[in-house]
Amino acid sequence: MTGSSYYSMEKAAAWRSSGSTQTQARVYNERLILSLIRLHGELSKVELTQLTSLAPQTITSIVNEAAANTLLLRGKPRRGGLGQPSVPYALNPSGAWSFGLAMDAEGIEIVLTDFLGKIVEGARTLVAPLSPAAVIEAADAGIKALLARHNDIPSDRIAGLGIASPFYGSAWPAALGLGNYQASEWERIDLRAELDARFEWPVYLLPDGVVAAGGELTFGAGLGRTDFIYLHLGDRVSAGLVLDHRLHTGRNRLAGMIGDFAVGAATLNEIASLRSLPIPDGADPQNDQAYLADPAVAEWVAKAAPALGAFAWQAVSLLDVDDIIVDTDAPPALTKALVRAISRDLSRAAATRPAPLSVQSGTLGLKAFATGAASIPLMVRFGSDTEVLFK
Repeated sequence: MTGSSYYSMEKAAAWRSSGSTQTQARVYNERLILSLIRLHGELSKVELTQLTSLAPQTITSIVNEAAANTLLLRGKPRRGGLGQPSVPYALNPSGAWSFGLAMDAEGIEIVLTDFLGKIVEGARTLVAPLSPAAVIEAADAGIKALLARHNDIPSDRIAGLGIASPFYGSAWPAALGLGNYQASEWERIDLRAELDARFEWPVYLLPDGVVAAGGELTFGAGLGRTDFIYLHLGDRVSAGLVLDHRLHTGRNRLAGMIGDFAVGAATLNEIASLRSLPIPDGADPQNDQAYLADPAVAEWVAKAAPALGAFAWQAVSLLDVDDIIVDTDAPPALTKALVRAISRDLSRAAATRPAPLSVQSGTLGLKAFATGAASIPLMVRFGSDTEVLFK
């Protein structure tokens, strides 16, 4: 982790709860409406009334205000039914913007996304070695350059900067190519606080697997799913958890640290990370059939899938979750092959489970960490998560 404020919200106090004010209730209703419209694409006031059981006057007031603030766009009236035509409302892509920052062994990636999660522009900067000072300066310069090229975006429309942190578990120094001294630098520097001091909007930092799960929840395969376990395979194996439409970061904001999970005599990082995937001589990842048919790749899938399935089954058994989302930094064909293999393994284990168990591919791929990081400020500012709202 970096510094003492790993995440911008304090650790939740044990055995403490609080009520909500009338203002908080209205803000929650506003965010609930925005979240429902994000899920469904577009909704009319009548449909929102039916989905929320809120009074029609409340719906009208909130929707009209959101449209006046350009968070919502008014669509064309729907005709053909009884009575007055209904008017659908959709999220305005330009209603809000967010930055995401991800790091790997070669440097940093910064993306600027709109309200719908579309990457408007991204920039990659090589940083070697990956020192805190170099990352801070590169991130500062990169974000300011993006702002200069998109100077029509009002500053109050920027929800913030999310950072996908790779600094957790035991394997991160090796995965980032860092020695002991360089790794110790990251333990002394509070990256979030350093960048937060440079911008007028908030900065959030969470483990990269957690923010990637947030990206799927907000923009991707997890949108509309009540609960799911998220697994990501890159230089390390990381994870995220969504329960009751809420991203769970853990009491210490360190959820998702599963790379050191032991399967037999080895860890998930050793068995299923992409660092353990051999690259056959002359292999072309873009030639799906030939790549997947290579014995070395097929052997890796045959070992990685049961290991990931073993972890997933324990998590499913404990949490009673119906969906697992798996994403990787590998070519989509390899991700799909891995998902099929995990699904086959779990189908046997889950044969007596009353509810079906689904395993599917994520949608963000190589952009999972950067896009997921950008989802966090939007989630904090516009999401209906009561844990965030009432703090």
